[in-house]
Amino acid sequence: SSNKIVNQLIINTLKFNNCEFEREFRLQGQITLSDLNISKSIFNGDSNIIMSKFLKKFSITNSTFNKKFLYHANNNGSNVDFSSNIFNEDIDFGQNKYEERFSFNSIEINGKLRFHSNKYNKNFNFTAVQLNNKSFFKNEKYNKAYFQNIEFSTKRHSFEEIHLSGNDHTLTFRTTYFTNSVNFQNCDTYKMIFLDSEISNVKFSSCEWNSPNRLIVFDENNRKDSIIELKKLENIYRQLKKNFENHKDWELSGKAYVSEMTIRKNRLLKEKNYISWFIFSFYDLFGGFTQDYVKPLKWFVLFTFLIFPSYYILFESFNVFNIHSFKNIDCSFTNAFIKSLSAALPLVKTNLIYLNWWIYSIQTILSTIFLAFFILALRKRFKQ
Repeated sequence: SSNKIVNQLIINTLKFNNCEFEREFRLQGQITLSDLNISKSIFNGDSNIIMSKFLKKFSITNSTFNKKFLYHANNNGSNVDFSSNIFNEDIDFGQNKYEERFSFNSIEINGKLRFHSNKYNKNFNFTAVQLNNKSFFKNEKYNKAYFQNIEFSTKRHSFEEIHLSGNDHTLTFRTTYFTNSVNFQNCDTYKMIFLDSEISNVKFSSCEWNSPNRLIVFDENNRKDSIIELKKLENIYRQLKKNFENHKDWELSGKAYVSEMTIRKNRLLKEKNYISWFIFSFYDLFGGFTQDYVKPLKWFVLFTFLIFPSYYILFESFNVFNIHSFKNIDCSFTNAFIKSLSAALPLVKTNLIYLNWWIYSIQTILSTIFLAFFILALRKRFKQ
């Protein structure tokens, strides 16, 4: 066929099989009442499918496009399938609406790829795609999107303004290796799943993680409570920590580290490694994994000005081992605070008597730990 233009017809059945189109192929303003299938065909001219309504299944499979491909402003009432195709020039999907599943599988793309302003009411599947040129995904309205086994070239690849507003709306990347040419910008990354993927090199810019104290990726909310799954999740946070360190985003790096340590603590409990679990729990409770300078400072103040002074007032007002010596012990409120400060800060000297040296030692050790956690957290917070 030298040129194929289908213009403003109501089509009951449309199939192209083993066809070769030398010039432009265009479907514009069509309403198809049955399946539309294009297979094993070659397109040597531009292909434009625009402003049409496909009530039944739409599929293009095992075909080669040697010129630009445009799929714009179409309404799809049933499944859409692009499988086992080769695109040698630029392709563009924009402002389409998909009521059922959209599949883009086993595709080789040698031109630039653009997906923008499309709405998907069901699943979006993008698997086994080889991106040999730039790719661009912007303002895509996903319900449940799946990217798997994607090969990114060294050229720029961008995900921009991907917002997953619904409670069950997610974007899953599975077994995907992200190169340093991949960028997420202004995306709801807290609704994304990075299952068995390499994300230490990808760049995140102005993304929403929706977590004030630590990062919580959707993998954590969606995981099974097993040791293997916890190790995978721990690895995701480790990669994110490395990622943010490489981009000198120290705040997010710290939050990723807290998440990594939190998952490791949970894994140790699952493995019944109680000693290590206790150490990590202590590290978390009193030190915030050295990422929160407020937590150790809070504990230091609480122990120094409330807990230990209360002990000194209540239990060191007299010597329980020598009841006749109580007149010689002055434990007023003022002296209780002085004793507590001296135990917490050895530079503060006092001649007051401590009846229980082990209480003094415990306070000194705890206060030293709290201050060490505080200094380390400050150092990390203001790291340049």
